[in-house]
Amino acid sequence: MNVVILGSSFFAFELAHKLRKKGNITLIIEDKEKALEASMDKEITVISGKPNDSEMLDKLNLEDCGVFVAATDMEEINILTALYAQSKGAKQVFVKTVTPEVDKMLHMMKLHPINADEYAAANVALFIVKPLVADLVGIEQGDFSIAERHVTDGFKNLIGKKLLTLRGEFFVIFAVHKEGKFLFSADTEVTPDSILIILYERGRSKDMEKALKEISKEKEKEKDKEKE
Repeated sequence: MNVVILGSSFFAFELAHKLRKKGNITLIIEDKEKALEASMDKEITVISGKPNDSEMLDKLNLEDCGVFVAATDMEEINILTALYAQSKGAKQVFVKTVTPEVDKMLHMMKLHPINADEYAAANVALFIVKPLVADLVGIEQGDFSIAERHVTDGFKNLIGKKLLTLRGEFFVIFAVHKEGKFLFSADTEVTPDSILIILYERGRSKDMEKALKEISKEKEKEKDKEKE
């Protein structure tokens, strides 16, 4: 995932830091000294330049940009550059704002407003990395974590299983997302286009993955018995 972040605020730095393991992060900073300081993190590409320089933005191949975050201290520049990135094909575009009144208009233009005073960088990172989970419940907290897994990512043998059967000692698949909707019924059947929404004990991600694969193996055994 290619992510472009404009700005040198604490919010911009923290967001870049949280996302650096999730894709290719490019941070645009106008102040040369701050840009040099930020470049010490080798996992982040830092460019010193004006955020509203269209020629510089064009060099970033915005059509291949999965996420664009305009997070400078100037709301007007954020909105302008966000609209420009959107027009060039950026997939998800976030705008740091200080005026709640503009949020509705930004939503209408398919832009995601961010009020840094209300939303921590971790919240935005969650929305970017796990959009379906964020739409459903927001930021993870407490003793449990929530994950989303596409059924094609190693869990094809779950296809045909019903939601009621997809649970274990420390996890439960409590929803399936397909065709743009969340489905919670116990009779919901997993299909090839399904994304599984999983609640599991915090810190047991690997155990959860293993348990899901075990369920897959059980289904394979059932098929073998049917053939016999």
